[in-house]
Amino acid sequence: MEPQRELFIPYNNYDIDSPSLSYEKDILTRHHPNPEHMRYELHRVWVVLATLKEGKRHIYGKRRLYLDEDSWAAHMGDNYDGQGSLWRVTMRTFVNLFDMPGMGPRLEIYHDLQKDAYLINNLINEEGGALEILDQPRNVAYYTPANLRKLGTK
Repeated sequence: MEPQRELFIPYNNYDIDSPSLSYEKDILTRHHPNPEHMRYELHRVWVVLATLKEGKRHIYGKRRLYLDEDSWAAHMGDNYDGQGSLWRVTMRTFVNLFDMPGMGPRLEIYHDLQKDAYLINNLINEEGGALEILDQPRNVAYYTPANLRKLGTK
């Protein structure tokens, strides 16, 4: 495999953060996030292959990461088990952080191919969307274990 190639990666994914979208009705489908709300761009990526060092232990025996040449962030990854079989794939959506400037990660999507399941971290639609979340000042009580447990059950 070439160390550099062109690949469609999740980029400028503003729509999937919209507060008008519901997790259950609009975003979460059986096997993947609803492609109607995902956006991809053709980018040059660097392919980095990491193999577990002999004598070391880790859940992944090998990983292949796809680093976007513009942001140098790993947008996608292939994770292999100890027997060399593709086990999990990961993908991160990115949006432009105009005040930075630069690109910043939003959703993290993990597919477990052996269990036929997936997980999405950082969904904020039903919390008011990205602008609402970032603009809210938080006091110390927001970060208590009790409040974080409560937020996790919504």
